[in-house]
Parts: sequence; C-alpha cells; structure tokens
Amino acid sequence: MKSPYREPTDFISQGVEACWLNAVDLIDSAKQMQEKGRFGLALSLAVLGMEEIGKMWIIDGLLFAKPNDERSQLFKKGFRSHGLKLEALDVFPFMVNYLATLDPRYNNEQRFNQTLAIVIKQYKEQRQSLESWLGPSCDLRDLDLWKQKGFYAHVDAGRFVRPSEIDENFATGVVELAFRMVDVLDFLLKSNMGRYKELIASLRRKMTEEQWNEIHSLALRIMENTFMPDAKPDGSPN
Repeated sequence: MKSPYREPTDFISQGVEACWLNAVDLIDSAKQMQEKGRFGLALSLAVLGMEEIGKMWIIDGLLFAKPNDERSQLFKKGFRSHGLKLEALDVFPFMVNYLATLDPRYNNEQRFNQTLAIVIKQYKEQRQSLESWLGPSCDLRDLDLWKQKGFYAHVDAGRFVRPSEIDENFATGVVELAFRMVDVLDFLLKSNMGRYKELIASLRRKMTEEQWNEIHSLALRIMENTFMPDAKPDGSPN
C-alpha cells in the first residue's frame, strides 16, 4: 500500500545529516575567516551555518507531512526563506533535548544532562549578547540582512561600507553563537545518527500523527519552562 506521507524516512534522515555536516563545514570556515580578521565574511558564513541548523528542524517536520499539507508547505517555503530558517532556531533548546534523547546517556548520566543544561544556558546568554545590534528581542531573523552586509559593499549613513568594516565584536558574537549551536549538534549526532534513523522509521510505523503532535507540543512546553522560563511564547528570549 502506498504511504500517505510526502517523503520516506530515508529522505528525512539524509536531509538532516546533510544539513548538519554542511553546518559544521560552514562554521569551520567562519572560524578561519575570523582568525584572518575578515569579520564580515566570518559573520556571513556563520549565519549560513545557522540557517542549515534551522533547515534540520524544518526537514524533521516532514515525518508526518502529507502532500500539500501545512508541513509540506513549510518545507517548500522554508527552503526559499532565509527568515524562516533563522526563525526555526527559536526552538533550538527543544531540538537539543529531542536529539539528546537518542543518546544512551540521557537521563542515565548526570554529567551528560548537566552538560545539556549548560549548553542551553550558554546559547541563551550568547544570543542575548547580540542585543546591541539586534535589539532587545534578539530576533535572529535580522541576521539575514547582516549576512548580506558581510558579503557585499553596502550603503550606510550615506556612505559605502565594505564587509571588512563590520563591527568585530558583533561578528565575533555571531560566530560564537553559531559555533555553540553546531558544536552541540555535532556532539549529539556523531554517535547517534543511526539511532535517529531508527527512531523516525519506528515512529512512522507505530505512532499516529495526533500522538506525535501531542508529544511535540508537550515537550516544547516542558523545554520552555525548564531551559527558558523567561522566554516569550515563540521561544525567543525576552
């Protein structure tokens, strides 16, 4: 019998893995540019890496997607929209916990779970450190414009500004935030990509779409209360 879902689970796991590995490469390149003092380019590459992380979440959302439903439309739109990819990072704490459950150490080794909590705390603090450039909400969607400024000469206050003139402190903050995010995902997926493939195949076989939606909603609420108790409803910092 033909599957009612848009894509096979192999397609989903392949997409998640491709975005993860490319994010690692992009952040590595960003760090190299930072070391060479090319801060505009470093910022832009870091934002591209963050977009790849956002795409991972969008691709994972295809697990119960049916042709032309809301999830399918989000997948199509998300791959064209830089803003949507960056907005998906608002649920990064949930994403970390979701992938961490694949690891045998989850809930069995106190140090492992403490490390996860520290990582989420650092993510929140590093994101908030960008307030001077992104405003009090630290909306990561605004990084799309900065990414373009890091690649191209642009006009600011009536003069042309080269990418190399972008504030070193801002570029460094963006690179460090992106590095923090990709580093923890790399840590979780290196040992657990096979388990991720098994998990989504098993969920597709055993769980209804309604059960999956209920679990996702409950888990997101738990993550907001545990890791980001002072977050706004959309998951972004206050």
